[in-house]
Amino acid sequence: MNILDWKNLKAIILDVDGTLYHQSKLRKKMLFLLLKHYLLHPWQIKDLFVLYHFRKEREKIAGQQFEKLEEAQYRICAEQLNLPEEKVKKVITKWILQEPNQYLAAYRYPGLLPFINLMNKEGFKIVIYSDYPAVEKLKAMRLPADLVVAATDPEVSALKPNPKGLNFILNTLNYTASNCLFIGDREELDGQSALKLGMPFLLISKKRKDANQFYNQLIENYTKYKLNK
Repeated sequence: MNILDWKNLKAIILDVDGTLYHQSKLRKKMLFLLLKHYLLHPWQIKDLFVLYHFRKEREKIAGQQFEKLEEAQYRICAEQLNLPEEKVKKVITKWILQEPNQYLAAYRYPGLLPFINLMNKEGFKIVIYSDYPAVEKLKAMRLPADLVVAATDPEVSALKPNPKGLNFILNTLNYTASNCLFIGDREELDGQSALKLGMPFLLISKKRKDANQFYNQLIENYTKYKLNK
């Protein structure tokens, strides 16, 4: 990793899933829990179709803006499966928004908390920008943040790579795109939303070994920058 141009940076914006923790490890854990649960509750097996189609339909609407994304995401899946919206919301809330949280701390990337603490100490704002509500996830991982924004927030209501979420962050902080470094794990979503605004972007590798070194390398990168000033 080349030494970054930290001079104009004032904030670090972090995606959540796959950026703060090992998403592949969590998915394996959740797959095991899902199979265990539905083997014991076979009459609820249709819930698995809800989870599959919810993710699939959300991928299809990437980049789109809605009047109320929070409601629209459930409505789209419910219409696809001919189910009540409340049924879809109940399944998603349990298996995507709540159940995984208890395992997040165990899968948090090495060096992440020291990196955030260093950035805080040096005066950088820490911003979390997630596809899903992330306040409870941050609590579970014991991570501090100055601002937490989700795609489903009423002020955003748009999915990456639509840059509306990043624009909302910039307006809230009163910063320019060049003042922020966005870190994410999906070039086609995180990277493209940053590119549209001319915002610096770093992609965290999906390779476990490289991802484990990422935040420690960032700490080293910043330390070298400070020494070379």
